[in-house]
Amino acid sequence: MSKKLNFLLLSFIASAGVFAYLSYHHYMVKLGMSGPSLCQVNEVINCDVAALSKYAEIFNMPIAVIGLSYSVIMFGMFLFAKFGWFEESAGYKNIVKGLTALSAVFSVCLLLISIIQLRAFCPFCIAGYILSFIIVYLTWSLYADSKFKLDFSAIAAEKGVLGTLIAIPLLAWFISGSIRDNYGLDQLQKVVPEKIAAWQRSPAVSFDQSLGLIKGSTEATAPVIIEFADFKCPHCKAAAGTIKNFLAANKNVKMIFKPYPLDGVCNPHMGQKSDGSRCELAGWALCGEKLFAKGWDIHYWIFDHQEEMMHDADLTSHLNAMGKDLGIDTAQLKTCATSAETYDIIRRSADEGETAKVTGTPSIYVNGKKLEYGQFIDVLRGAINSL
Repeated sequence: MSKKLNFLLLSFIASAGVFAYLSYHHYMVKLGMSGPSLCQVNEVINCDVAALSKYAEIFNMPIAVIGLSYSVIMFGMFLFAKFGWFEESAGYKNIVKGLTALSAVFSVCLLLISIIQLRAFCPFCIAGYILSFIIVYLTWSLYADSKFKLDFSAIAAEKGVLGTLIAIPLLAWFISGSIRDNYGLDQLQKVVPEKIAAWQRSPAVSFDQSLGLIKGSTEATAPVIIEFADFKCPHCKAAAGTIKNFLAANKNVKMIFKPYPLDGVCNPHMGQKSDGSRCELAGWALCGEKLFAKGWDIHYWIFDHQEEMMHDADLTSHLNAMGKDLGIDTAQLKTCATSAETYDIIRRSADEGETAKVTGTPSIYVNGKKLEYGQFIDVLRGAINSL
């Protein structure tokens, strides 16, 4: 029995670790402050899709935080039982067996949502589900001598245990509230309806939907997200990850990326000319799509390596590294990216941005209307859901 109990305690520690990471990443994604998660492999194996989905929260509280609280409190209960601080009565055994079984059922429901609705799998989430099944097995085998039955009078008699269980939602509420206060999420939540209302009132701008990098739904009635961005803009990097995973979870949306380099070399609406590297990066993405149908791969590669090339005017070493990673002809790409024809396309994109009153990057438009704070998932989701 002692060996099983020790394994059970270790399982709760592992579960708490999994949900602690998922809780942290959930809030970083909501704030647009996080890069790809540790388990973002592609659009199918991707924790970020789950973190950005509408199923990630219950009553404005992340499921990951609830899982963390459950793991911590249950660890404490079994630890108390190990040292004899909880009497392992029939009522106590019924409560912990029922609660662990309920957790496993909830895990199955979340897994079905991943398969049917999201069509994406979060390895960390799946690790949490597996741990919940292990915990059920260990708990039920640990208390195999006690037959499970819903005896509410016996359960009600376990006031100490029930009081401890109340700590699960209270701890989750405390953790969630502390994080929200620390990062100003409640303030952000307050401006969401304001930004959506302002977006709904704003006039629509007509864009050339064949100009730029295009992905997502091909349906004529699909909502269209247009982003003007610069590849050396840190805020654009954060927005790229948020939008990428929003699209993975919302396949009915069309996305168009329009380069808006903050450099007068290729953008006539910028007052000052710089070293031209921002223009060249925009050319890489456009020509990568034109020549190799890898424009979006290049787009994400550049943002993933943004810090490495931030202060470099000569991008040759980065171009060679990208060519090796993505399997493209860098000489051909370089020639196209720096050609007059490509710079003309970038200028046309910049002209569209000027017409649409782009004042900084990233600038996001939904169905032709400018969406302020559109790089934040709650604002973007709210606008799309209102259509």
